[in-house]
Amino acid sequence: MPIVAKVFEFEISQQDLERECAKVSITERKKCLENALKRLIDRYLLLYKAIESGVTISDAEYDKAIWELLDEENPLDLWSTSLDQLTPKEMENLLKERLMINKYINSFFSHDTPVTKDKVKEFYDEQKEYFLKAEQVRCSHILISNTKKDAKALAEEIRKKIHNAEDFGYYCKEYSDCLSNSSCGDLGWFSRGIMIPEIEEVAFALKVSEISQPFPSKYGYHILMKTGHSEKDYIRFEEIKDFYLKRKGNQLDAMHLLSLEQINKDIWHCGAEIFVPAAASRLVRENEIQMLVDNGLEVISCGANVPFADNEIFYGPTAAFADSKVTVIPDFIANCGMARVFRYLMNDEVMISDEAIFNDVSSCIGEAMAEVQASHPEKTGFTAASLEWSIGKLV
Repeated sequence: MPIVAKVFEFEISQQDLERECAKVSITERKKCLENALKRLIDRYLLLYKAIESGVTISDAEYDKAIWELLDEENPLDLWSTSLDQLTPKEMENLLKERLMINKYINSFFSHDTPVTKDKVKEFYDEQKEYFLKAEQVRCSHILISNTKKDAKALAEEIRKKIHNAEDFGYYCKEYSDCLSNSSCGDLGWFSRGIMIPEIEEVAFALKVSEISQPFPSKYGYHILMKTGHSEKDYIRFEEIKDFYLKRKGNQLDAMHLLSLEQINKDIWHCGAEIFVPAAASRLVRENEIQMLVDNGLEVISCGANVPFADNEIFYGPTAAFADSKVTVIPDFIANCGMARVFRYLMNDEVMISDEAIFNDVSSCIGEAMAEVQASHPEKTGFTAASLEWSIGKLV
């Protein structure tokens, strides 16, 4: 096989290039071959520097890497290089070379680089905009849904009876159609751009402890009680300084910093009313859902496709269990954003802005949920009803 290039004692053959592009489609093959030579040259330059620096891979490190590969569902998919025509020894050498390169690169980041207070202050001053905390408010909320008869009159009647926080909590639990009613309507802390415009405008205008008059939105009539206000401010330099100077190597260390294991253990008991599993699929298990339910969970909004640990895509046993316990907004509604954006951009003469696209996606999700809820007003079984509704749209 002809030699294409040589990097010190390492030879790169045409077969090496072909192997790098074996998994690429025919249409992308030419471009891949052009880039493959550069990738291989870079790889061998790094390997040469690793060897020159005395980097070695022990049997224990190699065995650990093998076991980590085997733990993957499809370990060979992690390699861009085709391994089909390699002998076992060639595969071993290839893995060791990559381990050496990684070890060499990581060596630049593994030392305890001394950081002085002056260096932290310089970094803080240069990047200060990233340490800015947005203005936030905290409110409790009563919603009288438009689905109720004489919603406006009912909201006005309730408001007349509210004179303090205790009254607000009572009427919230008795009358509010918002899922926050189980916690006296508490919406938590939020900054601008999080809530619907009607709530945001009133919330930021109120004084702490002040109770609003009823005001309308497309969802019904709202009454807000402001319970907290935090002005826009910077995180103090002393906090940032301590965070950096007390780190251990490249790991941040703080008095109350929890380990990943502890977070994963505690999160299911945190008492959230709304759970948004996002960014990863097939992770949430039945026992974890039950722990959330036991601690006050009301809604699951599926931000990831197939978030539950089921083989089935739409409605496996874990999804069905969750659907029987709380309101589960399925992924094909809650996570339809990208598909809806493509649909929006295919229209003629549409406004192209973040706000316009966000409003279109929000309306699409809101209308879908409203249609499902109209035929299925119960809190549980929402996903099953959504599936029936979506299939009906296709027929």
